[in-house]
Amino acid sequence: MTQKEAFDVIAAERKYQDSKWPKPQHSHSVEEYLVYIYHHLNRAMTLAATQNGTWGAQDELRKIGGLVVACMEENGSPERSPTTH
Repeated sequence: MTQKEAFDVIAAERKYQDSKWPKPQHSHSVEEYLVYIYHHLNRAMTLAATQNGTWGAQDELRKIGGLVVACMEENGSPERSPTTH
């Protein structure tokens, strides 16, 4: 999968998320998004450890990618500094 294809998958996930949880009634703080991301990360790790294959975990990772983008859309994000490692 190319980077563009990966970004397209995340964009489609964001479209789905916005249709299921429309704004502004479903707006969240960075801290709330971190809780949602943590929840889906735990699910991904459980699926990766208990299922044959990684499709379930990858499904959760797509959701996490969408949540990260949603958080940035709502709360902003600093750009990478040239001195940041």
